Amino acid sequence: MSQTTKATKSVSDHIRALYHRLTDLDSRLAKLESRTDGGKATNLRGGLPIVVDGHLIGAIGVGSGTGEQDVEVAAAGVAALAGAKDRTSE
Repeated sequence: MSQTTKATKSVSDHIRALYHRLTDLDSRLAKLESRTDGGKATNLRGGLPIVVDGHLIGAIGVGSGTGEQDVEVAAAGVAALAGAKDRTSE
């Protein structure tokens, strides 16, 4: 096997492994979202999911104010992200 062929196979194997890890992560995130009432609930009042194009991509958490203040600031943070959906009214 030539050096180029070995290198190509190594890169291909690495990409395949990364793809499987990402697929597994996506699956675990979907399960997590289903356990948190479809991504609508968190343990903290000022915590909101960040959803872009129907995909849960993260969350934002704000604390130290009243619950209402925390939600308002967190919602402003989500609104500042292009493409993110405000889910405070759901």
